[in-house]
Amino acid sequence: MEELFLTCVDEVKKDIARRKAVTVGRTGNLTSTLADKEIKNGRLQNIEQAIKNEQFTASDKRKVIDLLLSNENVLLFLYEKLFPANEKAHQHLGMQDKHAHVGVSS
Repeated sequence: MEELFLTCVDEVKKDIARRKAVTVGRTGNLTSTLADKEIKNGRLQNIEQAIKNEQFTASDKRKVIDLLLSNENVLLFLYEKLFPANEKAHQHLGMQDKHAHVGVSS
C-alpha cells in the first residue's frame, strides 16, 4: 500500500515539474532555455526530487487521492476495513442459503 502511495506521489511530482518547466518557459528568461535543455536531457527527475511536499497545491493533493482511489486493490482494502467480514454474518448467511435451497427443492 505504501509503495502504491509513493508511486502516486511521484506521478504528481512529475506533473508539478512539467508545470514548473512550462511556467519557466513562458517567462522568456534565460532560465527557460536551460529548463528546456534539462527536460530534453532527461534531468526532469532532478526537478522532481527537488519538489517538496509543501509545494503540492490542493489540486495536486486531490490528484494523489484520485490516483489511489482509482486502484482496485486500494478499494478492496478500504472495503474490507470498512465492512469487516465477521464469522457470525457468514454463518448467518450460510444458514439462509441452506434454508433457501431447502425451500426451493420442497
